[in-house]
Amino acid sequence: MLIEISDDGRGIDVARIVSKAKDQALRTEAQIGAMDEDAKLDLVFEAGLSSRDTVTTVSGRGVGMDVVRANIEHIGGRIALCNMPGRGLRIVIHVPLTLSILSTIIVSVGTQRFALARQSIEEIVRVRGTQVRIDTIGDASAVAVRGRRMPLVSLAALFGLGDHDPGTLVIVSTREGDYALGVDDVLDAEELVVKPASPHVMATGVYAGQTLPDSGLPMLLLDGAGIAHVAGCGFPPWRWRTTKRRRTALPAYRRCCSTIWTASAA
Repeated sequence: MLIEISDDGRGIDVARIVSKAKDQALRTEAQIGAMDEDAKLDLVFEAGLSSRDTVTTVSGRGVGMDVVRANIEHIGGRIALCNMPGRGLRIVIHVPLTLSILSTIIVSVGTQRFALARQSIEEIVRVRGTQVRIDTIGDASAVAVRGRRMPLVSLAALFGLGDHDPGTLVIVSTREGDYALGVDDVLDAEELVVKPASPHVMATGVYAGQTLPDSGLPMLLLDGAGIAHVAGCGFPPWRWRTTKRRRTALPAYRRCCSTIWTASAA
């Protein structure tokens, strides 16, 4: 579930937040100098930090946003900020699904199976013929489907399950744009009961929950928007901070995958 809160105010004065962090000795001058703009903006989540000079009944104590983020992450969610100085602030909160029934498709990569919500799928395309062309430029891949170009994310490569070419493309729609998710095959469509996975799994950003299909083997539900974020799809940057997080997120969810798959096999 996605919750978006926005206003048309002045936005966050990042320079003032940085100045307060230095004044309160929460960060050193060297640490501040090494931060990019996103990291500086994230200082609003720092416990004890407030941009106010005086304490009132509603502000100035430096508690609020740190509590918000801690509670959201505790249930496996995440929060992102889009600061527009002089124009306002947008807060996007992702909250994991509680126990619910969801219409899904089942995709395979190697010997592994994953579920993906059907509501996020625009179409499914087989990689064959002249209607599909895959291009690679450096580390990035793109695909043209009937002349329509979009980023390509290979689920096998992303999860460390091999570097083979995908046999099927699942066109996934997100709020930022569409991309092609490369998988080996689409196996089935099922109505599944979904519940949150463990916090460590949810914190990877690529899963929306877990489920138990008719096969009896535990299966993870993929988060289409989260995969686009972690893979670094070239969507407008207002929402995601891709580069830095991608470097740290990939090893983390591969470790989670390894643990879950080992348990499932046993």
